[in-house]
Amino acid sequence: MVLDPVVLRQLRNTGGDALLGRLFETFRAMAPRRRAAVERALAGTDAVALEKALHSLRSSSAALGARQLAGLAGELEGLAVAGRRDSVSDRWPDLLAELERTLDEMVVQPPGEVAEAAAGTAPARPATEAAPDARPRIALIEDHADIRLLVKALLGGAYEIREYSSGEEALAAIGPETPDLVLLDLSLPRMGGDQVLKRLREMDPGLPVVALTAAEPGTPEQPPGALEFDDWVGKPICSGALCGAVEGLLAGRRPASKNRRR
Repeated sequence: MVLDPVVLRQLRNTGGDALLGRLFETFRAMAPRRRAAVERALAGTDAVALEKALHSLRSSSAALGARQLAGLAGELEGLAVAGRRDSVSDRWPDLLAELERTLDEMVVQPPGEVAEAAAGTAPARPATEAAPDARPRIALIEDHADIRLLVKALLGGAYEIREYSSGEEALAAIGPETPDLVLLDLSLPRMGGDQVLKRLREMDPGLPVVALTAAEPGTPEQPPGALEFDDWVGKPICSGALCGAVEGLLAGRRPASKNRRR
């Protein structure tokens, strides 16, 4: 299978076929734009634009368990960071072929097929529901609509989640009304996650901020400032890691390690 059956089972356990269908539909809708962004960057000279376009594809692929596609996008992203634009161009047809294979497999399978493929895995832990007026407020800053959809589904109705697709939009809203916790993508366009974090610390030094990242903090590929977060959750995002980070920080307990591996 192109898509990881364990990730598919977790998504089905979280939101059923409806969630899977919406995630697949969102990924399909964004795929042409992501492809076009890479090809525009390859035709131009903006190295940063090429890195960001490949990272966008890598991040969303990882969220849906498309490990081969995410791995290939990560490989090309590394080549782009190293300034090897010609090598990226040479490998781009391979990535396009893998993207087509991934899109072909993005159909909602009968539950039995996913369960059989992922036999032996534990179901995702559903988030606890809370009364609407008592819910902690979470600011979710993530430019990918499919990942925002996934995070909201994993956290369920236990939190009041306000979504922002850019750091600038989030900072303008958070200024007048501070949330209880922030979930922040490290690789945002324009204003990066490290810059957003710096502004958040200036607003409220005690505000818990959790990084959402496809690159592990403490590794060479991490964005600047990654270790300044209170915790981090890797992509593909799993329910236990996300809920554990959120619940622990809201309860006033710092994680045992700021570099937890999921």
